[in-house]
Amino acid sequence: DVYYGFPDWYYKYQFRNDYPSNGSDKFNIKSTGFIGGRVEYLIAKRIGFGLDLWYVKTSISGTRTETINYGPYNSSGYSPVVFQNKYEINESLGRITALGRFIVHMGSSSKVDPYVHVGFGYVNYQYSYSSTNVNQQYGYGNYRDYGSDNFIPIGVRTGFGMRVFFNENLGAN
Repeated sequence: DVYYGFPDWYYKYQFRNDYPSNGSDKFNIKSTGFIGGRVEYLIAKRIGFGLDLWYVKTSISGTRTETINYGPYNSSGYSPVVFQNKYEINESLGRITALGRFIVHMGSSSKVDPYVHVGFGYVNYQYSYSSTNVNQQYGYGNYRDYGSDNFIPIGVRTGFGMRVFFNENLGAN
């Protein structure tokens, strides 16, 4: 099976909460959606083993403006020096996943095949962050961070599905 899944709702939600758009801040969030493929080998009439591979990437880019007050506050509660810091942000998270699957087929019809599955395997996270913020990272500009040190590379997936066959060789999942 080759498939395309819906956009990455979870990480799009996380990015949107980290960088809310308002009057001066504008952000563009994109996701490739889940692009993948899977194979299965039946070892019995209703039991199969397989492999599931997929890729998804979610990214955000935009401009942020922050107001920074320097100096002591006066009796009215205002700082005498106000600085507007405007900078670009680019952040992305890509994942490549490879899971071994155990599948149990529950139907007995030649037209409809419902199943449940569980998978366990490896996830490779590729995280990237860059910013032109001059106040970030101890006062140095153009901060960049690449890596996947904070992620656990283990993937687990459970689910259910159904295949509907139009004829002996053609169907939809």
